[in-house]
Amino acid sequence: MMSSVVYQMPFSAIFSLFSQPNRWTDLWHSVPDIDLTDDQDVQQTDAIELDDQSTLFRFNEFVYSVLFKLDSIKSFWLKVGYNGSDLAYLGFPSVVKWLNHVVKRGVERILLTLFSGVDMKLPVSILNCKTLVELHLFSFNVKGFSSVRLPSLKILYLELCSFLNARDLVLLLAGCPILEDLHTRGIEFLSQDSLTYIVLAF
Repeated sequence: MMSSVVYQMPFSAIFSLFSQPNRWTDLWHSVPDIDLTDDQDVQQTDAIELDDQSTLFRFNEFVYSVLFKLDSIKSFWLKVGYNGSDLAYLGFPSVVKWLNHVVKRGVERILLTLFSGVDMKLPVSILNCKTLVELHLFSFNVKGFSSVRLPSLKILYLELCSFLNARDLVLLLAGCPILEDLHTRGIEFLSQDSLTYIVLAF
């Protein structure tokens, strides 16, 4: 019953609640869907705004305290706005650890949006997640991978993402054998190859 109430609470209220004594964090054992967004954000981006180091550290501590108590994670939604590139570089290593963790827990849906002003490299563990069914990426640099194995992926959103070249995009799509829905906007190629013009024309 209590976990159903938690589903419907705004993030700011959940953050406050679970920053309290440890007895509250036990509720997260029964919450398989993690939604770290803020639908009350005044900028209407639904992003959690991290304005300084103190807020960043509190947020990271909160996520760690919750995420690593869960036995199973089906959905992981993360929308974060960093106030400057320094905070982004400071906070991103934790994001990588969270993503590696949810992949190991059999996650099925991932939404990643980081407002940082810098290109963040997508953790390659996501590209070899056998359980992933739906993936949304906003403003990521997708590079540094040699293989993609997403056998369960059916829905893929790529928005303002950059690839080294078109061949890498083709490699990504080739690793999604049952993909049904593909949505792209603002794809950028950092260099050109023989496939670039074909993909851009498409």
